[in-house]
Amino acid sequence: NTAYPVPLRYTQIAMATSDMRGRCTKLSFTFSFLKIILTKSPLILNIMKIAICGSLNFTHEIKKIADELLIMGIEVSIPISSEKILRGEFSLDEIKQEKESGKFADRAIKYDSIRAYWEVINNSSAILVANFDKHNIQNYIGGNTFLEMGFAHILNKPIYLLNDIPAMIYTDEIRAMQPIVINGDLVKINNKE
Repeated sequence: NTAYPVPLRYTQIAMATSDMRGRCTKLSFTFSFLKIILTKSPLILNIMKIAICGSLNFTHEIKKIADELLIMGIEVSIPISSEKILRGEFSLDEIKQEKESGKFADRAIKYDSIRAYWEVINNSSAILVANFDKHNIQNYIGGNTFLEMGFAHILNKPIYLLNDIPAMIYTDEIRAMQPIVINGDLVKINNKE
């Protein structure tokens, strides 16, 4: 028996509906089956899945991008900590303080966020790097985002950069991954598998 993970939103829908109707088993099976179809046969529905990668400082910009992609009919995942910030579980200021004090790694370890987002990237069609200006670097790509680009590259996933390749110590490595620079134009993302 192969277990297929059911994403949170399908689980929430199944539970909310089953609580009202009292038919959890059949409904959960329906949503699990729908998840299998969507993740294992994306060509049938022609649904593109984008994992957005970028600094947590860009959380609100990432949310705007995600909303635009959803309107375009593209399924979107955003960084796990960005989701938690947007839900009010913790603040961006708390994250900044943790980074300044060197305690942010503890949070990443607690939530196993690097492995968790690898799984998101693995189940996506492509990644979109939200690279805005930060630390006086135009189109900044930080260490974690660079790592996620490496995941996508190894997994043969297209890598889209929202803005041009930054001038950083690992610019050559970024170029070697052959990202597609879209210069802020989300329509340039190929919505076909």
